[in-house]
Amino acid sequence: MEEMLGQGDRIRAAKETLDTSLKAVEQSYSTSDQPHSGGDDCERCIKRKADIRRAYYTYYLDADPDKEHGYWARKYKEELDKRYNDPQTSLDDLHSWFRLHMREVVRDICATSDEISPDALMEIFHDGRPTNDSLNICLTHLQQTAPNPDAATFTAELQKTRTAEERAQLYIKYYCSTSPNDSSLVKNFKAKYARIFEQQEPFNKVLEAMEQEAKDLQSVKLARLQRDINELEMAQSAHTKAQAKKDQKKRDREPTPGVAQCSLDGCANEINLATDEIIECADEHDRHDHQCCMGARCYYYPQPGPPGETGGGGLCQDCGEEEFTSYFCSQDCYHHNLELHRDDFHDGKGIHNDSDHLDIFSPAEDMEIVS
Repeated sequence: MEEMLGQGDRIRAAKETLDTSLKAVEQSYSTSDQPHSGGDDCERCIKRKADIRRAYYTYYLDADPDKEHGYWARKYKEELDKRYNDPQTSLDDLHSWFRLHMREVVRDICATSDEISPDALMEIFHDGRPTNDSLNICLTHLQQTAPNPDAATFTAELQKTRTAEERAQLYIKYYCSTSPNDSSLVKNFKAKYARIFEQQEPFNKVLEAMEQEAKDLQSVKLARLQRDINELEMAQSAHTKAQAKKDQKKRDREPTPGVAQCSLDGCANEINLATDEIIECADEHDRHDHQCCMGARCYYYPQPGPPGETGGGGLCQDCGEEEFTSYFCSQDCYHHNLELHRDDFHDGKGIHNDSDHLDIFSPAEDMEIVS
């Protein structure tokens, strides 16, 4: 469709140039002082016919459907030059040859549509039917087989455009119109491709890029949903473990000698106080039970965090102010995903975006552990 419309633009522009050239020829010879003998073979008439023939030659070059395709442009020009320079080829012969060439080009363009079968195409372009009529039948068929009324309207409005600028605005209207229900991600997506359409990039390439990015965005949404499910399952599992531990302690009545439960709220790990090793539960928190809230979009995914570092994780301060917990494996991951986190979580919870640093626990230098 885009190729067909672009060809129409080139033909219209070439036709305007041809009309201007023919008017200039007529004006030149209507006021010429050169004598006219009255016969068609006089020098004045021969020169006038040559100028008209030259104007049509330029028109046929400018209106060439394959002008932007190197190989076919050369073949076309070679054939045109051959006929133009042959004194036995009349101007009417040139007209007939060009019309036949244009008919083949239009048929080839229509053949690229999946909605028009080879048999239907043969019927549409049967001998004797004018090319314009065949083209109108193809366009009507495309509107009738459109997947929905909006697509049919879009196809009809495209036929009314006369420039690439007009089509760009129509593409923006059809593909990039925003809705009050659009998320920030979708708004940014539409704004991006509206700018690309305004630059008049090839329509097929832009549409292909849009479809691919839309698929990628859908994958991101599915990943978010899976992350939320995983977090819910983790929370339920942690709650079940913690409750089981508490119930067991109640049944045992007396605490196990030398064993204490981690003081972090919701952590079911028990720490052996009798060992001489340094008591450190944070490794398991960071790497196992308390995974980075960004899930598959974590800066270090599929690793659970920065290589060799276990104490760089922390909580989002803005979430903490509203009594929510969002754990990040590191400052790098937090800064890399800050905007996504705010869009995904803050906006939906009404959380203010005031802080850009994690809340990381670090004991005071003079802290003493009293048993």
